[in-house]
Amino acid sequence: MRHFLFMLGPEFESIQNNFRINNLPDIWKTQDWPTFLVLCRDYYNSVKPQGVGRKPSNAEPNFDREAHQKKVCGLFLNPTKFCQLIEAEQHCHPNKYIFHLSKTHQTSNCAVKRECDKILVDQKTSSNY
Repeated sequence: MRHFLFMLGPEFESIQNNFRINNLPDIWKTQDWPTFLVLCRDYYNSVKPQGVGRKPSNAEPNFDREAHQKKVCGLFLNPTKFCQLIEAEQHCHPNKYIFHLSKTHQTSNCAVKRECDKILVDQKTSSNY
């Protein structure tokens, strides 16, 4: 399963990085192939809904998903500065994780958010030395 995970495309970089540092949720540590494949499928669909190059049918016509993800990642890297903006963005997309705009996982459990949190802790630690 490890080999399979590292054969997947760049969409799985955050999962691969979290695997390397042993920071994956327990559900990803399964040895059951069907469960593992469902997790991979759900994660991929959260990153690339409706496949490559297609917009979701319920998306706004002028919605730029990549720009949205870049914006939200920036917000996560400065949570105290942008806490009100993060809340406002979450309210614009109820019941969805605001980075991927999917319902597959909660914002607080997302690997992207956890990675941003880890970067923040590392920055604070390095600035204290």
